[in-house]
Amino acid sequence: MSRWDPPEMGRLRATRDRLPFQRTVSILLLTLCASTASHADPLLPAWEQWQNALKPTGSPADKLTLAETGSALYTIVIPEQPTAQEQKAADELVRWLGQMTGAEFRVTGDAQARREREISVGRTNRWEEAALPGKQTDLGEEGYGIAVENDRLFLWGGAERGPIYAALALLEEDLGCRWYHSTGGHVIPRRPTLTFRPAPRTYAPPFLIRDPFFRDAFDGTWSLLNRTNAPSAPVPEEWGGHVDYDGAFVHTFNQMVPPERYFDAHPEYYALIDGHRSQQQLCQSHEEVIRLATESVLALARAHPNAEILEVSPNDGGQHCECPECAALDEENGGPIGSYLTFVNRIAAAVEAEFPDLLIGALAYLDTTDPPTQARPRGNVAVRLCNWLQGWGASYEDWTTSENGACVRYRQALEGWSAITAHLHIWDYINNFSNYLRPVPMMHILEPAVRSYQGHGVTGVMYQSNYQSLGGVRSPMKAWVIAKLLWDPSRDVAALMADFTWGYYGEAAPAMIAFDALLDEDRREGRPFFADARALALVEEAERLAENDEILQRVKVAKLPLLKAALDREVGQRSGSGEPELGAYFEQETGDRLATYHEWIDQFEQIAAGAGVGMWSEQAQPPSHRRVAGLVQFWRELLSASQADVVGAEIDGSWLFRTDPEKMGLNHGWRAVDYDDSDWEEIGLDGGWTGQGHPRYTGFGWYRKTFSVPDSLAGAEPLKLLFGAVDEEAEIWLNGEKVMDHTCEATGLSPGEIWITPFVVDPGPVLKREGENLLALRVYNRLAMGGIWKPVYLLAGGEGGNLHLVLDALGGKLQGAR
Repeated sequence: MSRWDPPEMGRLRATRDRLPFQRTVSILLLTLCASTASHADPLLPAWEQWQNALKPTGSPADKLTLAETGSALYTIVIPEQPTAQEQKAADELVRWLGQMTGAEFRVTGDAQARREREISVGRTNRWEEAALPGKQTDLGEEGYGIAVENDRLFLWGGAERGPIYAALALLEEDLGCRWYHSTGGHVIPRRPTLTFRPAPRTYAPPFLIRDPFFRDAFDGTWSLLNRTNAPSAPVPEEWGGHVDYDGAFVHTFNQMVPPERYFDAHPEYYALIDGHRSQQQLCQSHEEVIRLATESVLALARAHPNAEILEVSPNDGGQHCECPECAALDEENGGPIGSYLTFVNRIAAAVEAEFPDLLIGALAYLDTTDPPTQARPRGNVAVRLCNWLQGWGASYEDWTTSENGACVRYRQALEGWSAITAHLHIWDYINNFSNYLRPVPMMHILEPAVRSYQGHGVTGVMYQSNYQSLGGVRSPMKAWVIAKLLWDPSRDVAALMADFTWGYYGEAAPAMIAFDALLDEDRREGRPFFADARALALVEEAERLAENDEILQRVKVAKLPLLKAALDREVGQRSGSGEPELGAYFEQETGDRLATYHEWIDQFEQIAAGAGVGMWSEQAQPPSHRRVAGLVQFWRELLSASQADVVGAEIDGSWLFRTDPEKMGLNHGWRAVDYDDSDWEEIGLDGGWTGQGHPRYTGFGWYRKTFSVPDSLAGAEPLKLLFGAVDEEAEIWLNGEKVMDHTCEATGLSPGEIWITPFVVDPGPVLKREGENLLALRVYNRLAMGGIWKPVYLLAGGEGGNLHLVLDALGGKLQGAR
């Protein structure tokens, strides 16, 4: 056992160490500027370092001059009776070409006299008569074409958003317009005389669903401009609409057959788990459940005529029905996917008769991840495969080539599902659910991943990030880059990142480029993110370089994660926000350091309020502290209290571990002090048991550990045991006597909450102040990590209130002994 040593300051490193680094930063920034200045594009925003990463390839046509010294030379022509999409495309051209040139572009119907210089939008009579390359190409619903004949420019597209996308492609790819972010960040080159060489081409996107699931990407206007097609970004139907799951998005079992309505009278409708009926999931083989769920889906389809997909998927948290009928289907298909897919197929067959074009969504997730060995999805079933295996691990590996077990399993699942379904969608992850403000540097994975999806015939991709609030680490850039890559997987991510950073941050871009490089270096070297002063120095340099208040505000938003990391490290943190677990809880802060902490808190609060950042976590406990306001209040309360008499020590070293699939540990006395555990394996606490030799094991597992109270705590009162987190439910024995049940039933916490919730055991007289103690845990895990995954401490607080404050910092509670 080692004494807890509060971490050293990160922000306030010695001045002598920081000054040389500042000089290094300045040299790096000058080098970046010099290396990029010689690669100017003919059409540029104000700063010449920017380059057009979207510039189309292929042979350009002859030069066209759309405007000269602020006067329009071209007229925009649309059909006499245009579709809403053709009218919208013309409107976008008028708006953005006007901003570029200062000219007023006229729009006329194609019944008007022909002019030598025209931009034909949609299927005009000019388009019908012209002999254009690519005119016969099948563009699907969203593809577009651009062509030139003599001095006429032709823009057309598929039946949904195609004409709009043709106009936007011209503006964005050929002319350099950018719509980086929904709250601003429009960069429109100013060219009173606009001469360019358009690149004739046709293009249709490979993915129907293109969904950067970021709060930054939820705006319908941003989505249309950046050509995403996402359930979360409502584009009006008259402009082509968007793919949506109106009324049934995910985890819909309780919605289909509500337990509050049926469970008491009909428990047989619900899953048989460990011999008991549970509201956790449905019994998927019960005929009445199939009938009720089918009626629910049909009712939703009738109420939402614009829905493309309605999902029938298990509740979150895993587990499945073990009744004989469901078990038989699962046995035939190699796992729980058997009863689930059979259930979905039955509903899909009934729905198809009334709604032949509606897809029924199924979720390949947790225990339904792996494809079935016998059953096959019906033609109107869309399977959505979730990359929880690799994405949640935050290992930042390229799963397309890695031999890591989780990556191999995901790759095999992708291959298996792609072979048996025509509608395969992906739910991938680029976030940290516990802390949206903690880096997840996975940009290097995007290119191989998206191209692998395309190669496997995937028709929809969603990348989930900070969907509840703005403010994630570089989320404006990530959302924009993902939008471009999902539209065209051949794009180069590094070039897209540079395009965004120069365009969005302007003169501050070199510092932000260096910041991204530092994050990637930390990833490659396996270093903690934001662990020293370098990242903060770069963002502060970006603040200094910002040429106006708008750019400065964007930089400040990028600074939020660094302020939070510093405050977590030096003041304290909520559950799930990363290392170190306890911060500086055992050291009283005074003087200049304390003033600095208050300054950071004020900055954090002001920036978050100004940028509309309301949430920092999906999973922090208690739920009220998932909001920025609750986190700020907590920091201030913690600083106002004395912690000098709170001391602690970690129970470190390895533990003994054994799985218990047969549930025999209780009867065989695995909790007893004199039990012979010499054949148990040793295990650490980093990553739970799935990362330490048991990657697919769910169920019961046991831990045993001997420890002694250190001399420094031997006389302290009261002594408590603090568990940082156990995934999921735990029963705890000390010296053979049960001291706590930290279960869903005992705490009222859900499976999704209990695994990240710290808890405290009051061992009372059972704890020996001298000699060895035996700590035994029986842990039950439904999915993913499994087991003890955060440190365990002995804590002592002379004043109970101060100890409560330390525990509250981790989102835990003082709970009495049982």
